[in-house]
Amino acid sequence: MSRKKQILKHSAKSFLLAFILAVVYFILGNALLKGAYAELFHFFVAVGLFIGSVVFYFLFIYFKSIKKLKWLFGGLAIYLAITGIASTNLDLYFINLFTSNKLPKQYLDYQEINEPLLHFKNKEMSLLMEGDVPLNPYLTPERHLILTKAKFEGADREQRLKKEFYKFDTYGNLLALYKSSTEDELFFEGYIINLEESYYKTWALDGDTLKRKIEIHNADFNFDSQKQIEFIGNIEKKATFFFAENYYSLADGTYKIFEKVVFWQDNTWNILFNDTKAYRGIQKKVSNELFRSYSTDKYEWVVNENPTIQYQYFQKIKLEENDLWRGFLYTTVRIDQDTLKIKEALSMSDTWKNDQVKINNKLVGNLYRAGQSDFLPYLYYAHSSLHYQLFSNDLRKLYLIKNK
Repeated sequence: MSRKKQILKHSAKSFLLAFILAVVYFILGNALLKGAYAELFHFFVAVGLFIGSVVFYFLFIYFKSIKKLKWLFGGLAIYLAITGIASTNLDLYFINLFTSNKLPKQYLDYQEINEPLLHFKNKEMSLLMEGDVPLNPYLTPERHLILTKAKFEGADREQRLKKEFYKFDTYGNLLALYKSSTEDELFFEGYIINLEESYYKTWALDGDTLKRKIEIHNADFNFDSQKQIEFIGNIEKKATFFFAENYYSLADGTYKIFEKVVFWQDNTWNILFNDTKAYRGIQKKVSNELFRSYSTDKYEWVVNENPTIQYQYFQKIKLEENDLWRGFLYTTVRIDQDTLKIKEALSMSDTWKNDQVKINNKLVGNLYRAGQSDFLPYLYYAHSSLHYQLFSNDLRKLYLIKNK
């Protein structure tokens, strides 16, 4: 038989076998697995199976002709083994098998942070408050702690924030509670402010819930760009503290985006309507941030480093599919002559380094905490006039540390 006839014969056989396999798969696949785009998926798999079968047929004929079928099936076995190991995470199994997760003795007495009450030598730590949004802790001039607790109520479009404002004395005891009737009230620098109705209250400072009028500027957007630039520059120079909130309005069929610049000046609150025609924004300025400070280099809030907190050890328990080590972070918090020893279940990636957590002056892998998009290092605050200390691992939570 001529070479040309042999090629035509084998081509016909390979196409026939490949066609039968592809058709059988397509029929069985559609019968067993149905759903959106299932037929399209099975079609592409059948096409791949057809091409792969043709290629394998000619490889089989070639290796048979040179009497090396063992090479073909040996290579196929190796390929299937590697594919099987990758798909069944057998590599993770062996890594976890030979990774020692035995905890060194010096960390055996560390307590889990999620316990209701953590006991130490002379102190104890407990969860003071938890909300659905950041608690925004603030200390008044009298060193009274103000917390804003907000909880979501309702579902979907009917979901609303129920807000309550708490005041604690210097011993951490509850002094007063103010329940807001609207989710539009927010807390900033000692005042409850409503930007929708343009009023503020001084409850945190003196217990008064009377609505006080906020002075409004440029509500009709008559300022030209130069006047807006000068006005914002004046705010940055003279206002004690300020912040801005983005808004939009739809009037006369026109969609307008603007911001309300809220600032304390001349012993009252003011709002500037800034439609950004001058492309001049403003940064937030606060005088009472307990745990963080604003970085002008990074243009973001960064946690204040505190030598009281010392990260000691990360125990690797198990390597997960996404190359994350599940384990525990062991940390000490030294207060006076006492040392609080805590541990927390976290995940860590060795691929990247966390620039805010060091163990023995070395950066550790990137850490991940359930429920947080960005990992927050431990927060700590103390003041000589307070008979307690504050600790947190989440801006929505706050722990109280007190003497027994």
